[in-house]
Amino acid sequence: MKRKLGAMLERTLVFVDTSYLLASFYNSWETGARAQLEIDLPEVVGVLGGMIENQLHQPIHRQLWYDGIPESGPHRYQRALRSCDGVQLRAGQLIAWGERRTQKAVDTRLVADMVVAAVNRQYTDIVLVSDNAGQVESYIDDPENNPSYYATYIWSGPEGAFSVVDSYEQNDQRLLNLYTLGSTEGMASYNVILDQLIQENFTKMITGDVSLDAFDDFAAQWISLGGEQITQEVNQAIGR
Repeated sequence: MKRKLGAMLERTLVFVDTSYLLASFYNSWETGARAQLEIDLPEVVGVLGGMIENQLHQPIHRQLWYDGIPESGPHRYQRALRSCDGVQLRAGQLIAWGERRTQKAVDTRLVADMVVAAVNRQYTDIVLVSDNAGQVESYIDDPENNPSYYATYIWSGPEGAFSVVDSYEQNDQRLLNLYTLGSTEGMASYNVILDQLIQENFTKMITGDVSLDAFDDFAAQWISLGGEQITQEVNQAIGR
């Protein structure tokens, strides 16, 4: 899955659900042959990166691989990822859940990192390698035994955060950031305050602590705290 974002530089950030990708390799083999399968993860990283760069025609800033680390410590695939250039292993825990093991804080960390990357507008593209559909279906069918899929459900489920993306595309409502240069003087002076203002207000609107009717008040506050200067600088830079 790919999302296009307004950004300062033409570059891509890749999010990989490690357990999903490894499972897809194993599941493609006959059961009796799986014990013989040895995955060359550095090669997988390189092939994945090449595929994405060829499709998007722009460099990858970093690949973030998410996985749960068992109590005994990182397994060989996780250690291999740590040695790959351009890759960061983002780890949660692998804990016992009844008779099986499940990940804890892995999906949540992935979603949180995606949201922060989108809010900071540092990348033009985000690529997600994950079995979202399977996780959503598993959570809907049996939420009690699939608690680790809740984070995926709330952002990519039937009524999740990304459920309106298709309608945006169909109705030509997607608005890209046309400004791709460095920080303006106003951004350098006010972005810390404005970013905090955005995150606080958007969080309150999402959680229902304030009404969506409060957006106009938020916008007026954003303008008065430096947004007006930034808007003027950006419009001048792009010739508007």
